[in-house]
Amino acid sequence: MYFRSSASISISSDIFFGHAFRLFDLGYHHRCGRGLGNFTPVLRSRPIQDYAKPFSVTVAVVTGLLTAFDRVLWRHWPFRLFHKTPELSGEWVAELLSSYAEQGGRDNKTITGTATITQTYTSLSVRLVTGEEPNTNRSFQLAGRLIRHNDGVYEVIGVYQSDPDILARGTQTEIHYGAFRYRVIGTPPKKMSGHYWTDRNTKGSIQLKKRL
Repeated sequence: MYFRSSASISISSDIFFGHAFRLFDLGYHHRCGRGLGNFTPVLRSRPIQDYAKPFSVTVAVVTGLLTAFDRVLWRHWPFRLFHKTPELSGEWVAELLSSYAEQGGRDNKTITGTATITQTYTSLSVRLVTGEEPNTNRSFQLAGRLIRHNDGVYEVIGVYQSDPDILARGTQTEIHYGAFRYRVIGTPPKKMSGHYWTDRNTKGSIQLKKRL
């Protein structure tokens, strides 16, 4: 019984290892094609583009989804459930009261205009047009962003350049630079209130109301 059991185990082992070496020889090959005769296994080579293709597809899909979210999807349900960023894009009616009027540059009255806000999830741009032709004054944002304070209040802050009409330069006003800060009011936002100041040592308050 003992010797027959040993012989059976020996034969089974030979069969097992024989199959194992055949499988190993099929999975690897020698540069000269001799298989395990000269034991130098080499992995079959694949073109580099075969490895890069899945990676490039993944990058393209992720980039497309992030771009779609940044430009469009963040405004809509269910994506609104994951953030509280207020949507400010659109036209706003602007009312300004400037200290420049006290220096004789303009009549002491409220200045009206239109602010146009362009917004994505990661960026925001403000353009303001005041006055009437031919004495229009166009201000555009050079840099700015939407910030959220610890108490949940949002503010728009930025630096701008003001370009008055060419006929008004030298007589009424000049190109100048300034900064602004608006507090966002309401959910959804219907109003913004804040102030601004310029490099001409002037300052003022500003109210923005959403145009429906």
